[in-house]
Amino acid sequence: MKKPELSKENFCREFNERFGQEVSDIELINIEGAPQVFKALNLEPQYGGNQLWGLLVFCKEKIYFFVHSSESFMGSMFRVAAQKDAPPEQMIELTALNGLKVVDHKRRWYDFLFGYTRFQIDGRFCSDGQELRFVINTQNPAGDVREKLKGYGL
Repeated sequence: MKKPELSKENFCREFNERFGQEVSDIELINIEGAPQVFKALNLEPQYGGNQLWGLLVFCKEKIYFFVHSSESFMGSMFRVAAQKDAPPEQMIELTALNGLKVVDHKRRWYDFLFGYTRFQIDGRFCSDGQELRFVINTQNPAGDVREKLKGYGL
């Protein structure tokens, strides 16, 4: 079984070789948003949903959202039966988004019932003169991820 550290090192090395960006850190995240958010980001959620899992890739001066070309076993069975293409690898430079802002998720009185808000960050950016909002669901506490984002002026 591979050690997670080796897999992370391999990913960072391959990312550097492919895109010429030295990776300083990565975070597993999920972006949730309306269809117009994904259209503006030029990303395509799997199965037409409203969310997309990927890696937040922190490089020296830029941050990328990278979606590896993968799918579940059941999803691949349905895709093959429907004669559709495999999901594509997707990537976008988040630091290049017009007016990108990330803020702590707005807490509500009933959040204690769900508990996941400590793993959420709200984001917004401008596209075609319209402000678009999305939610970043993090694997690690949102405060830790926000600290990393602050280093990039976000």
